[in-house]
Order: sequence, then C-alpha cells, then structure tokens
Amino acid sequence: LLHCFRDRIVHRMLTSHHGLAAARIVSILQMKGHCESDTIADDALMPAKEAREILHKLHKTGYVDLCDMHLTKTHNSGTAIYLWEVKQDRLYKNV
Repeated sequence: LLHCFRDRIVHRMLTSHHGLAAARIVSILQMKGHCESDTIADDALMPAKEAREILHKLHKTGYVDLCDMHLTKTHNSGTAIYLWEVKQDRLYKNV
C-alpha cells in the first residue's frame, strides 16, 4: 500500500513540475528498466524528438540517467547504444 501511495505521489510531482508526458516516460522506465529513446517514444505514444527533449530535461534534473553501451572497443559514438534508466533513489529523495 505504501509503495502504491509513493508511486502516486511521484507521478503527481512529475506531472506538476514537468508535465504529463514526463510522468508517463518515468513510469514506462520504472516498468521496463533500461530502454532506448525510440522505444520510450513508441510506448509513450509521442514523437521521438519530443521524447528525447523530455528525457534530456529529466536527465538535467537528475531523475533519469543515460547509460552508453559501446558495441566495439573503439568507443565510436556511431556504434554505441544509449539506454535510459530511472534513478529510483534520486526520484524518491525528492518526495
């Protein structure tokens, strides 16, 4: 019961500070874990450009984190996969 209540408070806080789309993105990341921005945009039913802008805004506030996974040893940005994840401790700290 407390987890449900805490999740509702987090959703309300994100909606009031960053908008409904940001709250939807965070809830998708909480359910799925690590996701690419295109997958998040598809699941949130919004354009990919808008989803990326919201993800970067959430990243600047510290709610989500960007993890880059390189496919080769050369650390070329063209061959990297960028995954987004929610930082639960930072998110709950603000509640």
